[in-house]
Amino acid sequence: PSVSHSNYATSIGNQWMPDGGRCPGLLGNNFGTGAAGHGNLGRAHDTSGVFARDFWAAKLRDVTDGTSNTIALGEIRPLCGDHTQYHPWSHYNTLWIATVAPINWPTCRRELGGKDDTTGGAEDCNHFRAWNMSMGFKSRHPQGAHFVFADGSVQFLPESIDYMTYQRLGCRRDGQFVGSLDPLGQ
Repeated sequence: PSVSHSNYATSIGNQWMPDGGRCPGLLGNNFGTGAAGHGNLGRAHDTSGVFARDFWAAKLRDVTDGTSNTIALGEIRPLCGDHTQYHPWSHYNTLWIATVAPINWPTCRRELGGKDDTTGGAEDCNHFRAWNMSMGFKSRHPQGAHFVFADGSVQFLPESIDYMTYQRLGCRRDGQFVGSLDPLGQ
């Protein structure tokens, strides 16, 4: 049966997923501002991003890094992730995405870099079931994706953005302030 998908999802920040695999060079939850996991507990101190997986969202006062320095939501490609391709947009398990995976990390089946089979999983960094990577922000735009920040502004972030800067933008309260963003990622 077909389901309606969304091309946008909320950000849980730089959280590692349990059993989501560990890919070399990608740290996740760099600043100790959220528990490991995907925000199931719905508590402010367990979630580094603006939203949790199910039923919690930060109040503006909880975005202490500044609303213009914090990602609230961004573009996704629903057929490139385990949960996003099997559930409709309204399902609680589809609208939580982390900043752990670099923008446009290849996990789309039948595309360059993505794995085409349905076997395997979290141990393969390019598999759609590797949650840390497939539950990342992706778009069909060449070299980046659009993001809505907590202040309501929309910015295009390039794939070439510094990884730690991207993690800082994913976390609402790490104390690691980001200056003005260079739209070219240089």
